[in-house]
Amino acid sequence: MNRIPRIRFDALAAYARPTAAPLPSDEVAWYQNEDCDVLGVLREDASLQYSGAIFARDPLGRFQLVSHTDSFDTLERAVAAMHMAASDATAEVERTPRLHGDETGPVDFFAPRVSVEKMHPRFRLIESGRGHNAAREIISSLMRCYDDRDGNFVEQFQSTGFDARIWELYLYALLIEAGYSVSFPDQAPDLLAIGREHRFGIEATTINPSIINGQTVDAPRPKTPQEVDDYFANYLPIRFAGPLTGVSDKRWIWRGGH
Repeated sequence: MNRIPRIRFDALAAYARPTAAPLPSDEVAWYQNEDCDVLGVLREDASLQYSGAIFARDPLGRFQLVSHTDSFDTLERAVAAMHMAASDATAEVERTPRLHGDETGPVDFFAPRVSVEKMHPRFRLIESGRGHNAAREIISSLMRCYDDRDGNFVEQFQSTGFDARIWELYLYALLIEAGYSVSFPDQAPDLLAIGREHRFGIEATTINPSIINGQTVDAPRPKTPQEVDDYFANYLPIRFAGPLTGVSDKRWIWRGGH
């Protein structure tokens, strides 16, 4: 097991952390095996006892919490125990794939759903992998646990709805890393976050570029002080009004108590 920064663990498996009850310990170190199918987290509790948690990929590529080590009074003993537990988990992954109960396969954001001509230019940059391998890897990790509830997420992600769908993915990752359990209700809101103390819904919206006669119209770029004042006083309020009004008109947000 090789030590990794927390930011990498979060990118790979933040969603696998238990969130139903407060954890009586703090994470102090993170690890992954050579094939990146087993991860480890070292924890320290209030009594200065150390223990390890092991996460392994299931057949769909999603990480699950699979085991804990005992608690130890020294960091070195806890690390040694975690390495042994990780070796056992690696052997288990290689020998018997873990079943998840709903093996329908993860949503593949990059499998072509639209023609090349309809693909959003920024999606094509990420999809090609040229200079965007890190972004593609993070998105690929997210797609293993993201629920395409309406069946058109991937199509929109690849074409006209790229900006809006990226925004949803960002919010999802942000909430997961903040320790919330995130679900996707059948109707609304877009995301329902449940934490140890709070529960709330989020309706994600974006302000998309104007399109006239099939062509995208670039936003103005003010240069003079007068143009800047006009931009903030007139242009932005008009551009924000439509999306925000559309969201506020969804009365289910307030009736649902989220």
